[in-house]
Amino acid sequence: MLRIVSNDKLSLFMSMVERHVGKPKHPDAPRKGLDDPHLLAATVYSEMKHEGQPVPKVAPPEIEKKLGEDGQKVWECTRLAGELALAKLSGNTARAQQLDDELKDSECDPGWTEALVDYEEYFGPDGRKQAIPYIRFKELDDFVYESLAPDATVVLLGDWGTGMPPAIELMEQIAAHNPDALIHLGDIYYAGTDKEAEDNFLGIIDRYLDRSRTKVYTISGNHEMYSGGAGFYSLIGKLNPGQPQEASFFDVKTTDGAWQFLAMDTALHDHDPFEVKTGMTFLEPDELVWHIDKIERQHAAGGKTILISHHQLFSAFGTIGNEVYRPAEDAAYNTNLLNAFRTSMTAGKVAAWFWGHEHNLEIYEPYGPMAKGRCIGHGALPVWEDDEPYKARTDLDDTPALVKDAAGNEVKLTMNSDGVYDTGFVLVKLAGTKAEVSYYVRSKPGEPIYREVIE
Repeated sequence: MLRIVSNDKLSLFMSMVERHVGKPKHPDAPRKGLDDPHLLAATVYSEMKHEGQPVPKVAPPEIEKKLGEDGQKVWECTRLAGELALAKLSGNTARAQQLDDELKDSECDPGWTEALVDYEEYFGPDGRKQAIPYIRFKELDDFVYESLAPDATVVLLGDWGTGMPPAIELMEQIAAHNPDALIHLGDIYYAGTDKEAEDNFLGIIDRYLDRSRTKVYTISGNHEMYSGGAGFYSLIGKLNPGQPQEASFFDVKTTDGAWQFLAMDTALHDHDPFEVKTGMTFLEPDELVWHIDKIERQHAAGGKTILISHHQLFSAFGTIGNEVYRPAEDAAYNTNLLNAFRTSMTAGKVAAWFWGHEHNLEIYEPYGPMAKGRCIGHGALPVWEDDEPYKARTDLDDTPALVKDAAGNEVKLTMNSDGVYDTGFVLVKLAGTKAEVSYYVRSKPGEPIYREVIE
C-alpha cells in the first residue's frame, strides 16, 4: 500500500522512485506498491528523513526482514539516490557531485542516475523549483461555471490521486452513481508531476466516467505544489473540453442559481519553493476578495454556498500549523481561514464547508461560526490502526465534536481485518433549496454510512 510524507523534497524523491523503478514493465500491468523492494526502501528512507532520524548505512530491520540478503544492496542504492536527490533539491552542488560519483562507482543500477537527471526539471539549476504558475482573475466573473442542473448529483472526493487499486475501485463505485459532476479536493501523489496527474487522476477517471456527461473539477493539494504545480495546471486545461477549468479556484453553480460549490486554493502557500515556513496556510488576498464577492452575490440572490478547500478549517484530531507558526495551543482552527470567512459564516451565508488534507472522515457538530464542517480526506490513502486517526488532541480548550448516528454512536470510519481504515466519497444530490448528502465507504458500496440534509 502507498505511504507518503508531507514534505516537498521527499515527495519528489518518492515520485522519482515510483516512476523509474516501481513502474510496471507492461502498461496494462497493475502498479507496484510497497511489495517492490525499492519503493519499500524509499518509503522507509523518506519516513526516517521526515522524522529527523539518522539514516544508517546498514539496512534497517524492516528492510532486512522483508528483503533478506538482497536488502543491504537495495537499501544502499536507494539511500544514495535519496541523498543525491536531496542534495540537488537543496542546491548543495558539492555534496551532490560527491554523491553522484559515489552512485556511479557503486554496483547500483545505472537507471538511478538516469532517473535523477530526468527529475532535474523539477529541481532547477540551483536546486529550487520554478515559481508556481498561479492564475489570477481579471474580472470578478472569471472562473464561474454554471454547469449544474438544479437536480444535479455531485461527487466530492478528497486526497484520491494515488493510482493504487483502492482508488481505482472507489472510482468504479462512483461511476455507478452516474454523477453529473465530480469535484476533487486535491492531492495527487507523490508530487503531482505531469505523469502522476495523467496516470493517477485523469487516466483512471476516463476509464470509468464519461466526461462528455460528467464535469470534472479539481483544486490543488499541497502534494501537487511539491513539483512546482506544472502537472496540476496542465491537468486542469484538459478538463471539461469546451469549458476547461481555468484556475486553481472556481465557482460551480446550478443553472437556477440555488447552489454554488465555491472552491479555493489553500495549497499555494503549503509548499517550499520560496522557503515559506508559516505552516498554516492562507489565501492570496485578491483570491479572498473574489470568494467573498461570490458568497455575497449568492446570498443576495437567495442561493446557498458550499465551500470547498484542501486544508482544514479546524480539526479535533490533527494539528494545524507547525512549531514556527500555529494557532494558540487551545485553538482548533486555522485562524487565517477562520478570519477570512468568519463574517460570512456568522451571518449564515455558508451552508457547509468540505475539506481534505487529513486522511480521515470527520463529520462535525456545529463548531464556532461553522454549522457544518466536514473533513473528507479519506479518498484513497491507507490509514493504519497505529496511526490512531480518531485520537483527539489534548491541547484544545474546546474540542470539536463528531456527529452521532441514530444509535448515539459517533460517525467514524471502521477498520478491516488488516487494521486499515476504510476509504470513501461523498454524494450530494441537489433538489431545490435542499441538498441530500450521503457518505459512502468502499467496503459498503450499496448503502451510505451516514446521510444528512443541508439547507
